[in-house]
Amino acid sequence: MFAKLYLFLALASLAATAWASEPFQPATMDQVEKWISAKDAIVYDVNDDDVYQKNHLPGARFLSGKTWTKTLPEAKGARLVFYCSNPR
Repeated sequence: MFAKLYLFLALASLAATAWASEPFQPATMDQVEKWISAKDAIVYDVNDDDVYQKNHLPGARFLSGKTWTKTLPEAKGARLVFYCSNPR
């Protein structure tokens, strides 16, 4: 399942993190798998609903265009992962 997805990562980080100057960074599938296992990230699936219903990463939240702000965590320093499938 992980091999079929291209991941795009958005890191919301505190100023003390290594990427404080650039909050958006790509991540490898291995990194994301570790974050999911450690519950160290909030994962969002930004595919269409039908794609999400068929298959999504464990624990991923569906990100709807109309209600996406309601799913964001209150913790401003939380690590956020956004992904979608990419046919290219």
